[in-house]
Amino acid sequence: ACRTVGFTIAGEAVDVTNKDSTGQFRELLAAAGIASMQVSVAGLLAGGTQDIDFANRAGSRSLDLYTLNFDSANTVAGSFQVTSFGVTGGYNDAQEFSATLESSGAWTLA
Repeated sequence: ACRTVGFTIAGEAVDVTNKDSTGQFRELLAAAGIASMQVSVAGLLAGGTQDIDFANRAGSRSLDLYTLNFDSANTVAGSFQVTSFGVTGGYNDAQEFSATLESSGAWTLA
């Protein structure tokens, strides 16, 4: 069960500054560059095959469709790759997991 879910949206800037730029200030090209999303999740392993599933997806570097629901009622949907997965837990403690997913292609935020 996830305890925390977060996302970061990144947009790569394309610099088109040249010697004729007004005041020699940087100029960026609108609506250009690469847009991406990184999703981080962490929580408790609740038994079953959750850990094996995430570990296999990270190991195979597959692209899978995910729909993530946030407490704020936002939803993120798209194709993502599990780029990291880890499990921790001490003696007599609950096992915790963390994972990072990276977007591939278009995604939606609603």
